[in-house]
Amino acid sequence: MKKRLFLVCILFNVVLWMLSGCYHSDTIRLDESLDIRLISWNVQTFFDAQKTGTEYQDFLSEKSPWNEEMYSKRLDKLCKILREINGDIVVLQEIENQGVLYDILNRLQGISYGKNAYKYCSFAIEPGSAIGCGVISRFPLQKMTIHQIDSKNYGEQPQLRPLMEIDIIKSPEKNETKPIMKLFVCHWKSKSGGEAEAKIWQHQQEKLLAHRLKLHEKDYPFGTVPAIICGDFNKDISEFSFSKAENHILIQDIPVKSGWLSFRNTDSEGSYWYQGKWEKIDHFFTWGKVQLKNFSAIKNPEFCTTSDEGEIIPYRFSLWNGDGISDHLPVECIVSLH
Repeated sequence: MKKRLFLVCILFNVVLWMLSGCYHSDTIRLDESLDIRLISWNVQTFFDAQKTGTEYQDFLSEKSPWNEEMYSKRLDKLCKILREINGDIVVLQEIENQGVLYDILNRLQGISYGKNAYKYCSFAIEPGSAIGCGVISRFPLQKMTIHQIDSKNYGEQPQLRPLMEIDIIKSPEKNETKPIMKLFVCHWKSKSGGEAEAKIWQHQQEKLLAHRLKLHEKDYPFGTVPAIICGDFNKDISEFSFSKAENHILIQDIPVKSGWLSFRNTDSEGSYWYQGKWEKIDHFFTWGKVQLKNFSAIKNPEFCTTSDEGEIIPYRFSLWNGDGISDHLPVECIVSLH
């Protein structure tokens, strides 16, 4: 009996809830190769000007200068940058709510037309949380599901961002509605509460991701519909378990290809500058028959500054004067589907 209870606990430790189910499909064939440029960016506490009580204390303080004008300027700055870096699919972490994502999308529509327009978006957040994750896309998004841990094994569970799972399709207008790619969006537990606690919950989030990848493989045999996994993992590439396969790490026992390992010659030393050194905590991983053609952290004068050591680093956002944009660099990858 004890063994059965233990197994049940492990199972329910992995998945709490989903918004929609999986479905089966025939093998997807593209008439020609398709290159997709993806951007992932932690945009650092991107709150709107309305106070709801869930914001971080600096924004809630009576002394806070944050207001509608500062929010509008920050939106304009972000959208100008997003237009310039020009991803086909853009994944954003630390967005306060769906309304902020709509504001970003609406501003982008004013400067992006035709095939460059972002017509699709998706957002997910843990109820009561200050920040969530959003996706804007030129490709249609469908069948989003979100998944969360439910664990009592390690004391009180902190607020954690849910795992987003989205099907990317090619063209509903041409009746091409079968998924060409699966997108998984992660924002794992930060180390702000201590590294030991972070490792516990990151391990649980990794188990959840591995569980979803295995179910994805069951629905779509390996390579039929490749998966792209991205986000802020708050975990340096060196902290993952390494696979025997070249340029791969392990998500539990599943080997996935790493952008950082595949493009070691890039001039990107990291995506996050912390205590005077670079960390590689923002990732793109690929799974299945998909070619990873490029990966890098983007450096641009509009969202970078120079450290005391002369390093070109992220220009972190300052609430008090509105300067900067984020304490992370955006990371990009180009994948080719066949």
